[in-house]
Amino acid sequence: MAQSIRGRKLPRFSSPPLPFAIALACFAVFHTIAWADDWPHWRGPNDNGVSAENLWRDRWLPDGPPILWKANVGTGFSSFAVARGRVYTMGNSENRDAVFCFDAVTGKEIWRHSYSAELGDKYFDGGTTGTPKVDGDRVFTFGRWGDVSCLDAATGKVIWSRNAQKDAQVHVPTRGFSGSPMVFENLLMLTAGEAGEADMALDKGTGKTVWQSANKEAGYSTPLPWQHDRKRLALVSSGQAYLAIEPQTGKEHWRIRWLTQYSVNAADPISTARAFSFQPGTEKEERCSSPMPVLSRRCYGRTKPCAPKGTRLS
Repeated sequence: MAQSIRGRKLPRFSSPPLPFAIALACFAVFHTIAWADDWPHWRGPNDNGVSAENLWRDRWLPDGPPILWKANVGTGFSSFAVARGRVYTMGNSENRDAVFCFDAVTGKEIWRHSYSAELGDKYFDGGTTGTPKVDGDRVFTFGRWGDVSCLDAATGKVIWSRNAQKDAQVHVPTRGFSGSPMVFENLLMLTAGEAGEADMALDKGTGKTVWQSANKEAGYSTPLPWQHDRKRLALVSSGQAYLAIEPQTGKEHWRIRWLTQYSVNAADPISTARAFSFQPGTEKEERCSSPMPVLSRRCYGRTKPCAPKGTRLS
């Protein structure tokens, strides 16, 4: 069965990015749009960036596949969530973030929800960075300045909203929050500080804080579910480390100290049943990290990483 990679993440700090007009091209890749799988959150249903679809075409016209529709949503780096024939994304225009819902076939805007938010273009072109998460009949979003929203997927009606920075006094990292929200059973997990010390999880039904700890610099990656020894963990980043934690409590199982330029731990881990790997997020660290650090099969059955504690790049 053929597999295809969908929606590579745009680099957060490179230039030039998008003055962001999205172009969703359903074109002639699939025999019929009804057969396309849902893609409900960042990196897809299996959290690995791989689509299991096989009814697609890899031979296109010289000018590429014909674009079905376009929509201008402003400035940003948000990707797309696709569920039940609808496309969800985010962008910033005139210092307002907006969550958009489009018909996947026609491109018709079904609804939008907006709120005040600075463009934030000091270190890059600014705009939104996280991708919406569709969970059943709800859509969750997490903005760069701490705005968390739970919206009705059909209408865009606000079910609950809060600001993590203001409500919980969470420290905003230098470039703003960037990881996408992820659902773990009854929890909405956010990269909003150093996991095990300052990440946070909310009740997805009410938005109330379930756990939160001390206030430190967050990483820029998205929490990744990881099954280990029949226990479901989350792999997360802080400004100085990658960690494995219990989503329900925030309890830390282990960490790897990982120092990058400007504390930009933006790379999402790549996991298997026995191991996971990750790669630094800037050109400097990529050159310094050959071979890429990998937690190997020797880690299977252990509660601590194989990589030496305190390892850092020079």
